[in-house]
Amino acid sequence: MKLFSYFFCSAYNAYNTSGSKPESTLRYSAITLITVFQSLNIVSGVILISFLTRKFVFPSWVILIITLLIFIYNHLYFTKSRSSILLKNYLLLNEFERKRNKIYLLVYKIFSFILVVFIIVFSVYLKNQGISLE
Repeated sequence: MKLFSYFFCSAYNAYNTSGSKPESTLRYSAITLITVFQSLNIVSGVILISFLTRKFVFPSWVILIITLLIFIYNHLYFTKSRSSILLKNYLLLNEFERKRNKIYLLVYKIFSFILVVFIIVFSVYLKNQGISLE
């Protein structure tokens, strides 16, 4: 199972705490969470490149459009039929595959948060040094 497919299934199951939520609500919640992480990584990379080149690479509206395109792609990828197949495969994973995918997902989430924290600390450092972007 691919990383984002496993991410979708684990997010779907995490949101399904009561067991009474509609399938579409769970699916959109999982898709939104995946989109946030993917966009966070792209935006962090763009901001880092902007700091290194000392000028903005993309205006903020371009980043918003990229995020919307990622959401639309995820919505088209995780269709109702595909999500039900993925959830069945998720339940059939053996213990080794489940642990391995859980570790990969944890590493991905930790890397994403470390990247964001690094960008924040780096931007504060540059601001204290008096360096600004054009």
